[in-house]
Amino acid sequence: MTDYSIEMKKVTKNFGKKRILHDLNLTVSAGESVMIFGKNGSGKTTLIKVLSTMMRIESGEINIEGFNSKSRGVEVRRKVGVVMHETMLYENLTGYENLEFYGRMFALEHIGEKIVSAANKMGVVSILNQKISAMSHGTKKRLSIARALIHDPPVLLMDEPETGLDESAIELLFKLFADRKERKQTVLATTHDLELGKSLAHRTANMARGKIVFNQQGDQCISSGVMSSSDEGLSCL
Repeated sequence: MTDYSIEMKKVTKNFGKKRILHDLNLTVSAGESVMIFGKNGSGKTTLIKVLSTMMRIESGEINIEGFNSKSRGVEVRRKVGVVMHETMLYENLTGYENLEFYGRMFALEHIGEKIVSAANKMGVVSILNQKISAMSHGTKKRLSIARALIHDPPVLLMDEPETGLDESAIELLFKLFADRKERKQTVLATTHDLELGKSLAHRTANMARGKIVFNQQGDQCISSGVMSSSDEGLSCL
């Protein structure tokens, strides 16, 4: 049994002839929160998508909670909650109906209780009967995070979760990270907000050219040794 909640070994992902992830290695321990920084085009969103099995990789190996993403994709999807820029919500359904749909996908028992619990964490209980099409972008984002929490996954993957959130929702995001830390549940997220990322996570890492080039935990900074002049401005934060 692996010691890691997330384990990536020499992962490569191409879009046509363009290589997006290049022999990427990353490990995240159970209960750890890791925040990934990087310029646009560095591969952050692709990283989240391959971890969630939304995209297949060309080569390498990904294990989530001990399950290989290629051979055990169904088990991996049960272990992760995913928050992307796209809300993955159905516009013609209400908030409650969306959460109920995802709850049934995971064959959850006591779905109503789990819907209320997830909605409470993001402060959207009062609007569950509204249609998604009538909601603001920020409210949709809150509900999309609640959707990712509906099955209480041990691993939460988030691509710039703070985007579109107001100050009160950011406070709920802090509470969510603290709750997962207390329960020893894993978070891997990306962000452009350096201060927010550093304050939320146990560890930060920088991506450039599809690789992890820096890891930092506390005051300790470890370079992978793959920096180049094109990565100007990237450093431990």
